[in-house]
Amino acid sequence: MRKLLRNLFWLTLIALAAVLATLAIGDRLFQRSVPAVRLVYDVQEIGGGRLGDAQAEGMAVALQHRLDRQQMNEVQVKAGGPQIEVLAPATVPKGDLKRVLAMGGMLSFHVVVEDPNEPGVAEMLARVQPGGAGPKQQWMDRLRWLPCAQTDVSPVQATSGGINYILVYTSPERSMTRGGHAADMSHPWSVKNARPTRDQNGGAAVAFEFDKAGARQFGELTGNNIGRKLAIVLDGNVLSAPRINTRIEGNGIISGGAGGFSPTETDYLTTTLNAGTLPAKLSNEPASEEYLTMALGLSPMTRFVLKSAAIMLALLAAILLLARILLRRLRPTAAEQMDRLMSDA
Repeated sequence: MRKLLRNLFWLTLIALAAVLATLAIGDRLFQRSVPAVRLVYDVQEIGGGRLGDAQAEGMAVALQHRLDRQQMNEVQVKAGGPQIEVLAPATVPKGDLKRVLAMGGMLSFHVVVEDPNEPGVAEMLARVQPGGAGPKQQWMDRLRWLPCAQTDVSPVQATSGGINYILVYTSPERSMTRGGHAADMSHPWSVKNARPTRDQNGGAAVAFEFDKAGARQFGELTGNNIGRKLAIVLDGNVLSAPRINTRIEGNGIISGGAGGFSPTETDYLTTTLNAGTLPAKLSNEPASEEYLTMALGLSPMTRFVLKSAAIMLALLAAILLLARILLRRLRPTAAEQMDRLMSDA
């Protein structure tokens, strides 16, 4: 039994070493050239301005993470000055690739203004009157107009350019924006995952879960504004505005209203939230598009299988090692028994 365990242990270690070596050098051993497309996008900071080199690198990393989460693991992203280069094999549908790259994914939360006598409301209403400055947010505004398809969210609403708007707060204690509170950008948060679900009325909705920082901030926001409506905003558009009945931490639900979201809307919201927020904005269309070939190594599926095998072999090696140790303690050899007797004497 001891010999069998010892042989199995060493065979497992040899197999583990082989799998790890294949992962390390597999891309060179199995390299192949495939047809591909290269898309080059212009990129700028959200709010305008040129992107620095470090920010461009961060943008490339964020895009790569987004594509990996969408199972587009063979797509390669790199930064080049104020541009982002995306190299994708022809097997990746170009339309799907462009759709994932174009997603903004900027989720935010704002308490809805429901009192027409609130300070600043009269001025904001004047802006959306004929001849006014319009609904665009201005510097130092503590209130903001946001597009909202629903017309029964708040008594403080207006129409401009054929679009319905509601008024929300932007102050730190009544909002939660990308990267943290407006007054504290040192505590970024993100959505861990999103999935289709049903709201309390049975309509199609999307559930989302925060990371640790997001759960804490969302708990503070909802706990301090119980009884108020909270606008859930994606890329500047109000999706829903449920009333806060209790402190909420960790997760939330985006409702599609009386009829719920359509399957297309549910899929878009889920995919967008799971893709993550980008730190900058890509141009709507590529600045250039070129067809060429690219070098690929191990396929994502092969890499996944090898990683899974490595984990299983490592666990098996640990189990065999523990089995050997236990067997030695429970059934010591004659030499080990004599050593124990000598040490006891």
